[in-house]
Amino acid sequence: MTTIFTMLSSCDACAVLLYMRPFNRVVIGDVANASGKEQLIRDKGVQVDILEDQKGIALYAEYPHGKPDGYRRPERFGRGAQVCSTS
Repeated sequence: MTTIFTMLSSCDACAVLLYMRPFNRVVIGDVANASGKEQLIRDKGVQVDILEDQKGIALYAEYPHGKPDGYRRPERFGRGAQVCSTS
């Protein structure tokens, strides 16, 4: 079994890449700050485990503070907004 670990849930592009690659399992640390594509990945036969690690959630929630205005903060787009380095 091949597992990939990710801090946040995947954006559309990353979700497609996850199920196109030989990953059998995705472990997501935080869906509180960004979520949405977990079911799409599951529907493609990939096991999705969500940790909801409270320390990780708190760290990511603080990360955008002090960043340039152009930084894509989930709270600017509402709960469930996708934050991805490819967008």
